[in-house]
Amino acid sequence: MINPETFTQKTNEAVASAHELAMTSGHVLLNPLHLASTLISEPNGIFFQAISNVGGQESARAFDRVIKQSLKKLPTQSPPPNDVPASTSLMNVMK
Repeated sequence: MINPETFTQKTNEAVASAHELAMTSGHVLLNPLHLASTLISEPNGIFFQAISNVGGQESARAFDRVIKQSLKKLPTQSPPPNDVPASTSLMNVMK
């Protein structure tokens, strides 16, 4: 089970930003795409740097575009839900 008390401050910030992204987008579940989008959007962050080191900054920007396009395809709810629970796929990623 995920224990948020063991997260670093950066991890908590990333999860909170991903949750906010899911809520403002009207998505019904928080999933790994939200977290990936949050992490790749920080040019000085470790995720962006790791992808840049492998394929260059353009690869990291391309990855960001693919993630954003994928987020647009997720089911939405209008009005947005009051709370967005984590999907089981996100829970598995964070174990």
